[in-house]
Amino acid sequence: MYVCSDCISSPTARQFVRAKGGAGTCELCARAVDLCIDNREMAALFLAILKMYGKPLATSPTAGWTLADVMQKDGLVVFSDSVPIEGRNRFLNDLLKSPKIKAEGWWTSPFGSDMYYKDMFNEKATYSLSAFLASHIKTP
Repeated sequence: MYVCSDCISSPTARQFVRAKGGAGTCELCARAVDLCIDNREMAALFLAILKMYGKPLATSPTAGWTLADVMQKDGLVVFSDSVPIEGRNRFLNDLLKSPKIKAEGWWTSPFGSDMYYKDMFNEKATYSLSAFLASHIKTP
C-alpha cells in the first residue's frame, strides 16, 4: 500500500516518507503526489508498536474497537485526521502480514484501562508516536 507524507501525522514517519519516498499515488487519499512510499518500507518504524498491542481479543470488532480505533483512543499520533479508520486499518493490516491477525479484530489497549478510557471523561492522552519512536526504535 502506497502512502503519502500528508496522510501520516507522526513527524518521524513523515520525515521517513520524505527521505525515502518518490512520486506515486497514495492509496489512502487517492492523490498523485511527489512523496509517496510503500508502507512496508516503514515496517521497522511500526514493529515495536504492533508488538506492544499484541493480538486482538477476538476476530470480530462487533463488541469492541479495531486496532486503529484503539491507537487513536490511546492518543498515538500516526495518521492525519483526514484518513478514515478503514484506511488506517488497511495500512495496519499490510504491516501485520498475517491472515489470522487483522486490524479489524477486537483490540484493547496495552496501557491499561485507566489510559484506555480517559477520553470518556474528555481527557486526551498525550502520547506521541514520534516520542515513542525516538525512545524505542533506531531509524533505518
